[in-house]
Amino acid sequence: MEKSDVSFSMKVGIEKQHLLASILRAQWVEKHDKYLGLPTFAGRSKTVCFNSIKESILGKIQGWKEKMLNFAGKEVLLKVVA
Repeated sequence: MEKSDVSFSMKVGIEKQHLLASILRAQWVEKHDKYLGLPTFAGRSKTVCFNSIKESILGKIQGWKEKMLNFAGKEVLLKVVA
């Protein structure tokens, strides 16, 4: 539980948020930045939000081109990374 955080939607009152966080014995945070490497809230600009993921995948693909993998090998690696 030391690593656990909890966040709530805006419709849950502050008092209930703190009460539930104490019952769950989890740290209350306003929002999570990322979960499993993906942003938890995308907002209006999806391009800005997912740009880091796109850059990471493009970087991996550049490395694969240098290794001269065949098409099937690149496809498998892309599916694993993406």
